[in-house]
Amino acid sequence: MKSILKKFFVFLITTTIIATALSGCTISKAVNAFAFLKCIAEKDFENAYTYIWPYSPTYPTEEEFVEEYEDLFDKLSINNVEYKNASIKSDGEDYLLSYTLTYATDHYGDITNDYTICLKSTGFGYYVNFEESVIFPDMESGDTVCVSEIEGSRGEIFSSDGKAIAGNSYAPTVYVDLTVAEDLDAIASELSSILSLDETTILNKMTKAKDSELETVEIYSYLEGQLSDDKISQIEEIKGVAIDTSYLKPIRYYPLHEAAAHIIGYTSSPSEEDMENSIEKGYDPYGLVGKTGIELAFNDALSGSNGTIVYIKDSFGNNKRTIYEKDAKDGEDLYLSINYDMQQYSYALLDNYLSKGQSGVVITLNADTGSLLSAVSYPSFDSMIFNLSVSDETWEALNSDENADPLFSRITQGLYPPGSAIKPFTAAAALEAGAITVDTPFPETETIEDDKWTPSFETWGYPAIKRYEDPGSPTTLTNAMIYSDNIYFAYAMLMLGKDKLVDYLQKAGMDEAIAFDLPVASSSITNENTEINRKLLADMGYGQAEIVMTPLQLAAMYTALLNGGDVLAPKLVEATGGYTEDEYVKTDTSEKNVAFESIMEQSTINTLLPILKKVISEGTGSSANIQGLELAGKTGTAEIGSSKTREISWFIAFETEGTDRLLVLVMIDANPESGKVKFPITKKLFTYYNSNIATEDDDSTTNNDDN
Repeated sequence: MKSILKKFFVFLITTTIIATALSGCTISKAVNAFAFLKCIAEKDFENAYTYIWPYSPTYPTEEEFVEEYEDLFDKLSINNVEYKNASIKSDGEDYLLSYTLTYATDHYGDITNDYTICLKSTGFGYYVNFEESVIFPDMESGDTVCVSEIEGSRGEIFSSDGKAIAGNSYAPTVYVDLTVAEDLDAIASELSSILSLDETTILNKMTKAKDSELETVEIYSYLEGQLSDDKISQIEEIKGVAIDTSYLKPIRYYPLHEAAAHIIGYTSSPSEEDMENSIEKGYDPYGLVGKTGIELAFNDALSGSNGTIVYIKDSFGNNKRTIYEKDAKDGEDLYLSINYDMQQYSYALLDNYLSKGQSGVVITLNADTGSLLSAVSYPSFDSMIFNLSVSDETWEALNSDENADPLFSRITQGLYPPGSAIKPFTAAAALEAGAITVDTPFPETETIEDDKWTPSFETWGYPAIKRYEDPGSPTTLTNAMIYSDNIYFAYAMLMLGKDKLVDYLQKAGMDEAIAFDLPVASSSITNENTEINRKLLADMGYGQAEIVMTPLQLAAMYTALLNGGDVLAPKLVEATGGYTEDEYVKTDTSEKNVAFESIMEQSTINTLLPILKKVISEGTGSSANIQGLELAGKTGTAEIGSSKTREISWFIAFETEGTDRLLVLVMIDANPESGKVKFPITKKLFTYYNSNIATEDDDSTTNNDDN
């Protein structure tokens, strides 16, 4: 009885204050009801509370009322409230206030609902008979407004043969269920012994989580295979401790590990800048972010956007009514031209033939389309390690010169002198300018002693030009190419002249980066501000001087010999896939693109191809000759440094018959003797491709035709 009298006394005081505030004006009974709406619209929740009937069914305290509305406005980011069509009618017993109210939000648009709420009539006007439905229709006591994020998955990456090479997974994570765990000190001690982790750190994690009223706490995450079966068994025997593999720690799984790291790249947890960028673009700000390779270059396409559901949750945790819903959107899947087995085999060959401190590149591509079948930079790293924290020691090892910089992608970022591998193109420049013909001999009037030549037809104040093997006499373009005679190509360039050579090389794209799905370093003909003298011009003829280019661009240049003089842009991403409503749609993006047009006339190609076949059948590339396979190609060697202990050793070979012809580039950066491994590597790649990969493609085509 006392509490009722007290509540009524508070009500009388409140209404008296309101009446006084109206300064003696005539009080319409509707004023209080409309004032309540006005206060809510103005976010003046304290004053809104004064218009609530103190005997309401769920009469809250002022603190509860204000907190509930503030929480609602924060959750939904409500920036404006509007009400209209407000009217009061009697249903015989009570008075009802009907109106339409709109919450304008930053993230969920305008949320509009029609309301009908009960009013209580007093001598001082109508008061709101408060129930939860005043906040949202359909709400009852015990209900709350909830906002839940629905995660959009990151798109996955597949090889051309449909195998996942970057997929979504979860790291095995040891965690403690604090609702079950009893003795935290004992748990910390046992886990420390099993996992070799600091006992105090484990205990602090659990204590802090329990103080924060969390139900679970993560202790440590591991990569696949790092936890032995024995340790797993010991962990699972501890009450309240378990290992999660499906929820707690999302990671990317890279089944090719080191074999595809420089192409696929890796992801990691987002930085603050990454999170800001993701929010601007509508992606999950907490999702994994690409840091290198395809994961970085196509991060926007791969990133999923989170969905949101705003709903009324009842006291049992059920969704009573959905207020707003935005579907999550998974990122796009990518389908690469890379063949899974060819990629793995290419890496295995380099790993088998090269030693610590040595490096190399293997590129195999379809010379008729430009699509890469494999691309390996060696040494490499396991993309998986970046799913978790990387120790300082590991990071230093990955960037160490002693270890030949495993993180560095030699495929696209390494700039190397092409050596004699450039000779088909400098020959094309000389042929098309008329400086030489295929039959032009090296002049008999010029003297070569001990495989060294000093031009006599001009003043030559430079060191003599040296060759490594006498191609025989007379020396013409054919035997000079077959046996890679530097002297002949130096002579041809002196006949051609620097302006015509530079014009040709620029036409062939050798002063820019070739178009590709990943960033590529720009090739260059000379260093900045270099003046091309006669010695430099001569050296350019056989790929020395200051010419540098990436292995990828050099491989692509050779496609001109099989495509009417057009250099094909190398291709990596061949299709994208994703759901449109309930249908998975795959979009082909494998259209052949030309990077540099008509860098050779067909007559020049007709001259060079038979010669390049002889390079393989009887010349410097004969170690890779394969019976029954029509190959053409060119070797190349570029000395690095004055000590001559390091060479860049090249071999580019390609099939000349059939369709979907394979082109192989092998580059070895090592001592001269080790550079010879380019021959068995090349030979094995062609053999493996024709025995396994090409056969699979033929079978696939046959099956499709049968369907």
